[in-house]
Amino acid sequence: MAAKKKEDFSELITYMNKLSSRISEVENQSKIILNEIAKRDNRLEHSISSVKTDIDYLKKSIAAAKEITERQKNIIKVFVKEFKGITKEESFKRLKDKIDEWGPERFITRKELKKKIRT
Repeated sequence: MAAKKKEDFSELITYMNKLSSRISEVENQSKIILNEIAKRDNRLEHSISSVKTDIDYLKKSIAAAKEITERQKNIIKVFVKEFKGITKEESFKRLKDKIDEWGPERFITRKELKKKIRT
């Protein structure tokens, strides 16, 4: 009977040692997984930060382009106003037609503007 109890205890101890070993393996694997998650999280945060920086740069570039466009529009309006005062109505109409033909507002195409904004 004592031998049976000793055998039961020995089986129990062996089983507990196996469980302990398995728990250690699982803990090690979970540490590895947590480290990988932390690395990926850091990379993702860096990517997000980079995208935000790019968006801010694009917003500033677009605002600058809009400002330049508005200034050019205002300059053209001033020219037209000045020409109105200088020329007679008849010659102004011819001048206006020439300016419309010339199309100064289209000196830079949308495609070129987009290309400049991207660089």
